[in-house]
Amino acid sequence: MFPKHFLTLCGFVLFVAIVSGVSARSAEESEVPQNEVSHGAEEDNPLLAAAVRILARAFAWAAKHCLEQAANACKQHWKHPGELVKCGGHWLAANKGRCVVG
Repeated sequence: MFPKHFLTLCGFVLFVAIVSGVSARSAEESEVPQNEVSHGAEEDNPLLAAAVRILARAFAWAAKHCLEQAANACKQHWKHPGELVKCGGHWLAANKGRCVVG
């Protein structure tokens, strides 16, 4: 009984930490310098941008284009950061050879 509740509590704490990190990061990124231009699909879809940011924090070693592909592959988990990280991790593990930034 105790391990089940403990794991649930740890999962909730992880979820809150990820969500608070995303909201703090989005507040920092709201100020974009005018000389910096981004040409990605993230501009068209704010949910995709948020998913890529979550995956980028979890997988700093992955290339940006791979994070976008992983986020697209895990669309069903965009509203659940913990599941998104797990799904993105599986996708990146399968494609690690071409996604490692070196």
